[in-house]
Amino acid sequence: MNENKTQMKNWQAWLIAGVLALVGGFLFIRDRGGDLAAASRAPRSQVKFASVPLPSNTMALGVQSLSRFKATADKKKDAGLFSFPFTITNKGASLSDLELYAFTDAGFSDPAPGAATPAGLVASRPGGVAPGVSRITLTASSTPAGLLGIPAGAARYFDLRGLILGNPPGAKVTTKFDGLSGQTITVPKRIQKPPK
Repeated sequence: MNENKTQMKNWQAWLIAGVLALVGGFLFIRDRGGDLAAASRAPRSQVKFASVPLPSNTMALGVQSLSRFKATADKKKDAGLFSFPFTITNKGASLSDLELYAFTDAGFSDPAPGAATPAGLVASRPGGVAPGVSRITLTASSTPAGLLGIPAGAARYFDLRGLILGNPPGAKVTTKFDGLSGQTITVPKRIQKPPK
């Protein structure tokens, strides 16, 4: 009889421990999910954005910067960026393979920690960008944390690059990150020389 009571108490203890572990795990997951959800809203609530001039506004064949901007976190709270929405207006260029990189310095030379690759890659979109106006959103889902973190008061510098495969005279690409002015690269039209 005593042995049965002991087994019953042991069973009850294991049951209570299991329930507590399950509840604790649920709360932990919920808490982690809440943190990530709050961080993913950072682009408008916790981060200040500003445009950074392009290294060149002349379109050339090869990989070229399309948009550069700076993101600064609030002084009192860390932030995380997940979604990067762009509007690209392509007039006459052959453009493909978008890649977004993040850096810790204004010289775009020190890759940001937490990126998907050592070179600072945060997000990418393979394939071409059609002529006309395209609404394209890149996400940092391939980074280790599923977003790019920015410590409180710190800044990250972003560089959106694309592969230019064709740049006929008069071609122009304007890239606009949400909330900022558009940035343009172009090919000057050929000037016809008057006949002698």
